[in-house]
Amino acid sequence: MDKKQSVSKQDALIKSGVVICPIDKAKNRYRLIIEQYFSDIENDIIDDNKTIFVYIPKNFSLSIPLFLPDYFADYPDISGFSSILIYADNNSRSIIIEDYQSKKYDKDLTVVKKVVLEKDAKLSYLILQDISRNVCLNCNTKTVLNKNADLNWINIEFGGRTTRQNLLFELDGASSKANISTLFLADNNQCFDILVNVVHNVKNTRSRVILKGAALGSSKALYKGIINIKEKARNCNGILKEEALLLSEQAEIESIPVLYVNNDDVKCNHSASISQINKEKLFYLQSRGLDDKSARQIIVHGFFRSILDELDAEAIDAEAIGAESIDAENIDNHLIRKTIENINKIIKQKMS
Repeated sequence: MDKKQSVSKQDALIKSGVVICPIDKAKNRYRLIIEQYFSDIENDIIDDNKTIFVYIPKNFSLSIPLFLPDYFADYPDISGFSSILIYADNNSRSIIIEDYQSKKYDKDLTVVKKVVLEKDAKLSYLILQDISRNVCLNCNTKTVLNKNADLNWINIEFGGRTTRQNLLFELDGASSKANISTLFLADNNQCFDILVNVVHNVKNTRSRVILKGAALGSSKALYKGIINIKEKARNCNGILKEEALLLSEQAEIESIPVLYVNNDDVKCNHSASISQINKEKLFYLQSRGLDDKSARQIIVHGFFRSILDELDAEAIDAEAIGAESIDAENIDNHLIRKTIENINKIIKQKMS
């Protein structure tokens, strides 16, 4: 995006009441929120000047996707940030994008992240990670959903030498729902270790977890999905689906789906599959004039299509949010479209 346009959009967000700042600048005004929801994070992290605090106001519809890397650039002292705290207040509606594609940063990185959705809040969170292959990334994320909160979480993993993602989603409010999608494509000697854990703590909650991954070269991946329905969480619905695609003889993927169901008033199912490229599909595409590389790119892209379609849906939703806002000039789905373009570009590059 043009820098002036980007700065203008940031200014518009800040004027509308959105807060993005280092944690030390937020402690006085948002002390009660921080003490109530973020006190479980270790003090040496919460006090670090490498912590960003994000506040989405009550009854606020964010028609401009909040693009976090723009804000990190505003605070050079926290450019190597270690934690992100996000609070979406009652009945807010927002889209947040994290897009990390820096090839220059070559130090191991640990990120702690906590997200809280208050009553009736709706949040779409999109993450594209394609950092340097020299980096070992360790990311721990906890998301809490209160009553009737609605979360759509899309995690795209491409980069890093070793990537460990530990994602915990706590459904603490009745009628809350979480839709989680994770996509990864590993190549060369990359190692991915991804855990998605959804805990239904109360009744009438819904979750859907989709994990899709593919591996090239000598890469290795372990991904584990867990849906845990507690004893008092009756009338819950959980769906867990894991799909893996091996693209070389040396690649290894281990897929582990787990259900913990502690009462009999639930609807819950899980599935897992590991496969290779279908030779008949490959032959069909080649018979239509495509070379082997192009045919494989199309098949892998099709394998990831369902998650990419969800990104398209987020772009449409951004337009809908904008249509509801007073200032029609703030309608912007450009960042989401750009994220989709970047994902397609990276898949093509990796398959080359």
